[in-house]
Amino acid sequence: MISEVLKIDVDYEFVCAVGSRNWIGNFYVQSEFIPIIKIKHFVEELKERQSLESTVRWLQNRDYLPKESVDYEIVDVPLKFGEWRSNWYGIRPIV
Repeated sequence: MISEVLKIDVDYEFVCAVGSRNWIGNFYVQSEFIPIIKIKHFVEELKERQSLESTVRWLQNRDYLPKESVDYEIVDVPLKFGEWRSNWYGIRPIV
């Protein structure tokens, strides 16, 4: 069916992505093989690039996700409650 009806041969690249209307989930649901992205962000990127191939590469490279030391940095957040002390972390955007 693929080669006869759709005329798809070995030169075609098949890629998948999950498009969400309002949320891409927590970090642990992001798949290494199938990007999860808001549809709005995908459409905006496609309009800007004017190329489906370029937009697919953008998805495959995970360029839609923020990158540490480029888009944000991790900072120490010292905590103190009475005599109890701890260190936690926070995320600060790099603007």
